[in-house]
Amino acid sequence: MTMMLTANEAASRAESPDATRPCSGQTYWALVDRSDEALLDFSTETLEHDLDHARKLLAEHPETYRNQLAIARFLDGWIARIVHDAQPCRFNEGFIQALVEMSGHLRDGDFAVELGDEHQPRRVS
Repeated sequence: MTMMLTANEAASRAESPDATRPCSGQTYWALVDRSDEALLDFSTETLEHDLDHARKLLAEHPETYRNQLAIARFLDGWIARIVHDAQPCRFNEGFIQALVEMSGHLRDGDFAVELGDEHQPRRVS
């Protein structure tokens, strides 16, 4: 299980040194289960790829893709908090759509490939 902190991390830790509960304001902690089963527990209906593709990416790029999947789970929690706590408005609807799209890109592995030296920008003299 991994704990991720939102903004005001330093101030929050000063108020809550054991980092087990939120202190106040907009600071909160999100527990993200980083086991393969938990990270791969998502619907692929709106994605370009299926779970076999996700499993392959997890095997080929374990650190990078595992981080992406954890971020996607964090975004899911963010969406749930907005839906549960926020007043309905067009901004929130658009923001939720943006979070859903980013979560999909992360789960599709769009950012998982590490580029080798041959793909680095060349310096022009």
